[in-house]
Amino acid sequence: MTTGKALNGKPYAGNPHVRFDEGEVASAVTPRRGSLLYSMKKQTWKAAVSAAAFAASAMASSSSWAGTYWYEPQNEARSWDHIGAWFWKVGSPASSKLPDSADDIGIGDAGVALPNYLNITNGVTATVKTLNIGNAENRTIGVKIESGTLTAADNIKIASAANSGGELVLSNAAVELTHSTLGNRLFVGYGAGAWGVMRGWGTITGGAKNANMTISRGQVVADGFGEQKTLDFGSLANVKFGGDWSLDATNGWYAVNKGKVQFPRVWQKPTSKDQTLTGCCGDVVSQTSPSNQVNGVGFAISGFGSTGERYFRCALYAEDRTDVHLDSLPENSGIVGVWSMRFDDGKTYCSVNNINLTFHFDPAKVRTGQRLALYRWGGSAWVKVATGAASSDRLFSVSGLASLSQSENIGTFALVKKNGGLVIMFR
Repeated sequence: MTTGKALNGKPYAGNPHVRFDEGEVASAVTPRRGSLLYSMKKQTWKAAVSAAAFAASAMASSSSWAGTYWYEPQNEARSWDHIGAWFWKVGSPASSKLPDSADDIGIGDAGVALPNYLNITNGVTATVKTLNIGNAENRTIGVKIESGTLTAADNIKIASAANSGGELVLSNAAVELTHSTLGNRLFVGYGAGAWGVMRGWGTITGGAKNANMTISRGQVVADGFGEQKTLDFGSLANVKFGGDWSLDATNGWYAVNKGKVQFPRVWQKPTSKDQTLTGCCGDVVSQTSPSNQVNGVGFAISGFGSTGERYFRCALYAEDRTDVHLDSLPENSGIVGVWSMRFDDGKTYCSVNNINLTFHFDPAKVRTGQRLALYRWGGSAWVKVATGAASSDRLFSVSGLASLSQSENIGTFALVKKNGGLVIMFR
């Protein structure tokens, strides 16, 4: 871990220009299992089997999903509310109704070939008990929500089968996880060896704030599609982890194309005003270091002066956002990550006098040993608060900060590297 030495520097007042390295951002969101998920939207796929062929193949199989719905496109129909495209149980057409909150839905089951995405379009509310996107091995399936709503009474699993691929794309979308009992309700990359992606912008809510999410084998990518938009998980309880991890793994959180992702908040209730609160936001909440998820943040906070409920909130920003003052960072800075953080009691921010943070930086952007600097927005200018060399464990820390008198009272932080260049001299 790189532990940056805290600095008492003055605000930077240099050249207000920053060079954004778009190539590095692109590589950061490329799934480790290839680019198929991101190229799906550019393809024109046709159904490989007819309804009759599907029914025959389903009847002949001993599918563990018997008794659920399958989606099978009819005449290029790609909309959730196209009733003729749904099959109930084993090969029986669901001509009487669409799926509802009692139904387990399998998208991409064995024997079914889908077009590029199953669409939940403007004004449509798709209701399920469970939704399994990609529930057959070695298949990649996508669901897209465009100005629509997806409501799940139990859970949603993206890339649910072993070795499957699944993608859930949101555009001005709402995902509602309505189960009233605390538990894991949203899984990204559920199956062994699977790869899941959740991408776009919209709002994800949990019933009575009792929903956890798990990123086991995959990525959550806030994509504004060229506009300043937010992918908001802020009402979910926290993040769990139960999958594969290695030092070069790319599981985690990303923000591109003017996107911003609000992580699930961390709830804690100190019993003493002298207590130190520790945890991770965007990574396993019970850990003290964000070792599993790229762009997750660990924290240790003390000196908050009173007891009661406390929330730690964190958001990650794309490099091309215009609302986080990135144009006033030092010239020739390569942005590694930008985060904003808040510590509050559920209503107003709380003052603290000892803040320690650890950032899990993107390994695709930084080489081991490269010089890094951490800046904090002070309200009118960036202040350098730590420097250090990038360590092999992808972690960079700063300690001994005090809270700020503003809404984002922990602060907005930019971790940067110095962009090198080749100088050619002529005689």
